[in-house]
Amino acid sequence: MEPKFFAAPMQGLTEAVWRRLHRSTSWRADAYCAPFMRIEHGAPRRKELRDLAADSEALPQVIFRDVEEFTMLLDAVEAAGHTAVDLNLGCPFPPQVKKGRGAGALLNAAMLAGVADVMASRPDMTFSVKMRPGVADAGDWRPLLPVINRMSLAHVAIHPRLIADPYDGPLLLDEFALMAAEIDHPVIYNGSIAAPADIDRLLQLVPGLHGVMIGRGLLARPTLIGEWRAGSEMIEVERGRALRRLNAEIFNELSQSLCGETQILQKMKPYWLYAPEEIIGRKCLKAIKKSTTIKAYEAALKL
Repeated sequence: MEPKFFAAPMQGLTEAVWRRLHRSTSWRADAYCAPFMRIEHGAPRRKELRDLAADSEALPQVIFRDVEEFTMLLDAVEAAGHTAVDLNLGCPFPPQVKKGRGAGALLNAAMLAGVADVMASRPDMTFSVKMRPGVADAGDWRPLLPVINRMSLAHVAIHPRLIADPYDGPLLLDEFALMAAEIDHPVIYNGSIAAPADIDRLLQLVPGLHGVMIGRGLLARPTLIGEWRAGSEMIEVERGRALRRLNAEIFNELSQSLCGETQILQKMKPYWLYAPEEIIGRKCLKAIKKSTTIKAYEAALKL
């Protein structure tokens, strides 16, 4: 059976405009996760609420340090008209981890047991979890297994790295396979998927894998899922055109919703951070990074 494909949440990047535009292509994912919502100054951040309001099809994600924060966020998600929510137990950023959020929550089994009770009291909601094996030890997940398994979850997405190696360290694939075998929910893999062959290797490692979640890989290669489904890779020129076209559509929308060249460029430039140099061109990417005006940005794209 073909795995389901999920677009991973990435702060400042996979927001409503990107999700909607990528969803409209023939390379679309099956589901799109919104960047995590958190509590700030005692209330859910308005920025994430606006993002959810702009995309009724998104899968909201929440990051929390205790049952009270989780409940507040869950209420906000419901009020925004969403009936599903993903629990972030994997964010590696130190400011969040130190406060017990994200991957830091992996060290608080008692708190997560309380969260599981809240989840059980909301039968009309669908829940899922995104997590890592651990903080400093690849076995940190084991004490949590009874709690995770008693939760009613649509899936568990696993990024098999410790927080010391946020996104580029070694992949703990053996640990991932162990987790997949012991977790009583459909399992999704997340981490360093850059080409169709990476998906094939995963399916060989864990036959019957429920799904694959892709983040940076889709920003660099938005056609990736479509290529795998088609069973053939696009040539580099076609992939480059697809990336340029998608980013051009994002630029056009941002130009209508944001005010001033500086604001537009600050929002647009990060979409090129993962663009493959061998396809887009070193001079082009360097010029995009240096551009300070719309005119300079558009000139860079012609290099």
